[in-house]
Amino acid sequence: MKRPPQLELYRIREIYEVINDTFAFLRQHFNRLSYCLLLFAGSPVLLLVLAEMALYSRVDVTGLGLHSFTQADTPAQLLLAVLLMLVALLEPVLVAATVYQYLWMTTQSISFSVEAVGRGVWQKMPLLLALTVAYGIGLLLSALCLLLPAVFFSISYAMILVMPFFSPQPTLWGYFQFSTYLLSNKSATFEPAKWVKLFILLFTIFIISFLFSYLLQVFAFLARVFILMFDVSNTTRSANYSNQIFWSIYRALLFLGGIWVSAITLLALAFQYFSFVEQKKAIGLLWRIENLGKSTIFEEDEEEATY
Repeated sequence: MKRPPQLELYRIREIYEVINDTFAFLRQHFNRLSYCLLLFAGSPVLLLVLAEMALYSRVDVTGLGLHSFTQADTPAQLLLAVLLMLVALLEPVLVAATVYQYLWMTTQSISFSVEAVGRGVWQKMPLLLALTVAYGIGLLLSALCLLLPAVFFSISYAMILVMPFFSPQPTLWGYFQFSTYLLSNKSATFEPAKWVKLFILLFTIFIISFLFSYLLQVFAFLARVFILMFDVSNTTRSANYSNQIFWSIYRALLFLGGIWVSAITLLALAFQYFSFVEQKKAIGLLWRIENLGKSTIFEEDEEEATY
């Protein structure tokens, strides 16, 4: 499989360019990135769906379509609820780790492999979890004051999960300091225009994500109508169990759709991060000067990707 063309990461972008490059990256890397997201971020969801289907296969279903759990099913229900809560907490971090590890690998002169993406994801997970917890605590503390401090904090440090892959820092506090540095001018003074730009970008991405989510909800409504019609006409155990299987698969598909919505936001934040870094350090400009007159098109990898 030929390697997709490489985007120029470090360059100053306007908001529309950030969005354009985000979807350009998704188009170029859709197959490989989808596979990695399904494998590393989607597999816990699919495993829970299988567990839920196995649990309901043991449940007595009445003629009214109600599920009657016995006392023996209670531990399984509790375990399933705990696992669902853990997946809900870990899923955003898994998605971020997968997206950013994949993005980082596209900048390296190494052949692509799913195993390499997986190793990077698991290596970065503890740090990303720690940053997420620290970010959540900071957001909670700022929210205890007023709404505006919480909004300011959430926007100011929205790019923090990109940094472990492209700007490693020695401490957790270093990542928050670097975020503040990116939003400052040359005299190390906070620059409101950069914060506003980041806010507008996130608001725009929110609208785009809302449209995707709305389409998923339309599908949910149609699926619910179909299932209700099926329940009315079928009251047997097999029919109701089939409905439960359908609902489990449907919830899994919604969850996987949510993963892609999150991936869009994460990539947009990454490209905005590259733009801010370029403004501060001119990494892309220096690279172009050093490679002036040289070919900047890397050789396409003719080897098949490891799937």
